[in-house]
Amino acid sequence: MTSLEDAPIVFFADFDGTITLDDTGVILIDNGGLGTAGRRALEAEVFHGRMTYRAAIERMWAAVRLTSAGADAMLADVRLDPGFAHFTARLAAARLPLTVLSAGLDPVCRQFLAPFMQDGDAGGPIVDVRANDIVRDPATGWRIRFRDDTVHGHDKGAPLRALRTARGERRPPRPLIVFVGDGLSDLSAAKEADVLFARAGKDLEAWCAKEGVAHTAFNSFDEITDWLEVALRDI
Repeated sequence: MTSLEDAPIVFFADFDGTITLDDTGVILIDNGGLGTAGRRALEAEVFHGRMTYRAAIERMWAAVRLTSAGADAMLADVRLDPGFAHFTARLAAARLPLTVLSAGLDPVCRQFLAPFMQDGDAGGPIVDVRANDIVRDPATGWRIRFRDDTVHGHDKGAPLRALRTARGERRPPRPLIVFVGDGLSDLSAAKEADVLFARAGKDLEAWCAKEGVAHTAFNSFDEITDWLEVALRDI
């Protein structure tokens, strides 16, 4: 797999609600703790800039009262986007790396993404998964372990900015940076991407429209694969 610094196109993607059709965090928070109305109220505070994402998600997870077995049972039917497998196969064939950036839970992400990892049996394109972690306590509530100290809890824009700095002006041109997301945890990365795909009908698309951020709405990773085929012809 070509390194992030040397690849002509570099992909970053969110996990929950982007690679998956079902948001694992939403499932656990809505059914194991705060409830849908409580979660949506906190999300509205973030959307309108009245609360940081970090503060909101910490409160959401603190309300969850589930055992590990109970959580696993709730996530048993989570579906991946039907076009994701073909998308990753095309990336692997082109030797283009994919980094997954999630505000969700690292063990959950890795459970679903194992078949697509670079070090897996199929030699997939995912070179890294960067997510938050969790301490599960069904008695006192789950305690999230954030990836960093920012207001985001996990600043997804950081690796995109780092890639710009690493390539800089020493070896132009730098890679084309593509981000694929769906929600409020993706805002910092959305601001850094050269090409932004936002899942249609979700919060990231609504935020982009409100803020005037250029983006392409998508319903399936098949549409992103189609874009990739055209982009590869121009390399």
